[in-house]
Amino acid sequence: MPVRSDRSCREDAAAFVKLAFAKLAPDESLSETNPLQTRRARLAQWISDVTAPAANQHGHTCGTKRPSTRRSSVRRPASRRPGARRLQNETLETRQLLAGPELVGIQTNQGDLLLDGTVLSVSPRELVFRFDDDTRLDPSTLDAIRVTRAGEDGAFESANARSSLGLSNGVLLEFRARQTGSLGNGVQIVFDNVNRGNTAAPLINVDGNVINVSLNNRPGFETQITDLVAAFNPNSGSADPVASRLVEVIPVTGRADSELGGVVADGRAVTLRGAGAAQRTTDFGVPIGGIDALNVRFVSNLAGEEGLATRIEFVNQNFGSGARPVVITTD
Repeated sequence: MPVRSDRSCREDAAAFVKLAFAKLAPDESLSETNPLQTRRARLAQWISDVTAPAANQHGHTCGTKRPSTRRSSVRRPASRRPGARRLQNETLETRQLLAGPELVGIQTNQGDLLLDGTVLSVSPRELVFRFDDDTRLDPSTLDAIRVTRAGEDGAFESANARSSLGLSNGVLLEFRARQTGSLGNGVQIVFDNVNRGNTAAPLINVDGNVINVSLNNRPGFETQITDLVAAFNPNSGSADPVASRLVEVIPVTGRADSELGGVVADGRAVTLRGAGAAQRTTDFGVPIGGIDALNVRFVSNLAGEEGLATRIEFVNQNFGSGARPVVITTD
């Protein structure tokens, strides 16, 4: 059944009121002789009878909605819906990374346990590395344990060598191992000359502890000291990635633009030494100054204190002709 608007119902109600007054009998007219309450009651009853839904000739109901035939949809709470997604905590499987041996402590031959920052006044003759009980060490890997000593200044020594590379213009270069300790001893830099075309950068090849450096000897593109230094500088754009991690080249004296290509003899080698070993530099008392000053460094082949107190004595002798010096060693 259709539902009519409130305005339409009010208009019909007003019409019924007028009709109700027209239906009043002559003795029911509004006059002062009849009680007011009686007339209002009879009028209200008449309007009720006329406006009843059953008497509405158009079949309309005022102000009343017919029940809907559509199915109502009530949304269930998420927790009651079938197949609802739920947050669940699942315990993961416990896993551990395979770590290396766990070092428990280091003990000296005097029984002292070394801690981080421990300073000893007496050099230990023996160090005992103690690992946890579950550690299974491979004897072939024990040489990976290395002990590096610091000098009297508290700094670790690096193997190094100084050389003029045969130049006579006062050039002096220092080659220093980047890795401190005795591991830098024995690193060798070997030079040769090649025509590398339109580039001054040297060609470097590393084979173990030997660094082969090929200098460009093409006229107009000769390798200079600055090019050699850049090749061993990891922060430069032309550094060799392997050699720059092993050695650094430091200009000591001379012009940085001095040419090396075509000047340094093929096969000239520089060997790094001196880390953890006794050494001494001397000019032999020769009164030569300026760029031709003589300096010779003697480095002990025995590391540590064993190389100390080694004495080298020089004497003059007439061999009659040019000859190599004679070396005699005594205990």
